Amino acid sequence: MDEACPIEGQEVARILGVGMAFVTFVARARDGSLSVCKRVRLAAMGDEAKMQLVREAEALARLDGHGAPRLLQSGEDDFGFFVSMELVRGRRVASFDDARAAFEALVAVHERGVVHGDVSPSNLIVGEARAWLVDFCSATRRSLDFNGTIAFTAPERARGEDIDERADVFSMAATIISGATGVSPRSFGDTPQGAQLVLAGEKPLDDAFIALAPPFLRDCLAFGRDMRPRGAAGVLTRLSCLQQA
Repeated sequence: MDEACPIEGQEVARILGVGMAFVTFVARARDGSLSVCKRVRLAAMGDEAKMQLVREAEALARLDGHGAPRLLQSGEDDFGFFVSMELVRGRRVASFDDARAAFEALVAVHERGVVHGDVSPSNLIVGEARAWLVDFCSATRRSLDFNGTIAFTAPERARGEDIDERADVFSMAATIISGATGVSPRSFGDTPQGAQLVLAGEKPLDDAFIALAPPFLRDCLAFGRDMRPRGAAGVLTRLSCLQQA
């Protein structure tokens, strides 16, 4: 992948992913240390792709390693804008036992004033003792062109409305339930993306999916944001009380 251009003094160790707008890869420095680098693809060069990556760099800088990988470097070189961050090792959510670490990461993100905007299975890494949210390109409270994971998005985000912490709570609950059960919160088949957004914004999740949730997560999936917990901290407190009972 020619677009996986390393930062000066580093080399590409492994490609992690190639999307419409970005290429993400593991970079190795001269001292052998590894990091994750994310670049705007040459095919996607333009203000919107760059601004998404700028938002991610700003969010990671604000979080400073709390609930997310630590930002190492960001900027622009001859190959375009890039973000370099700590390499974290883990797996995807696999059981309801991962809920504590997942919500602890979300609490840490929200406490620092960041709304992720695209919590989903591919954007949550679970380690042995903690979890990290990754991919903060959608980290904003403002209504923008949708670029998230429709199956897991909150209805208000699908409708293009401004979002707050309750959108992340919805998506985190859906992510944990899906990871633990193998069932997607929404199935669209071959439905075009525009129609998928309409369905996600206007139709509540199926009762069959909500029934898979343990009690402490069910109201997180409410269609109306006012019916959900105000933030991740409340869900984490509820979980702690259940585990101590």
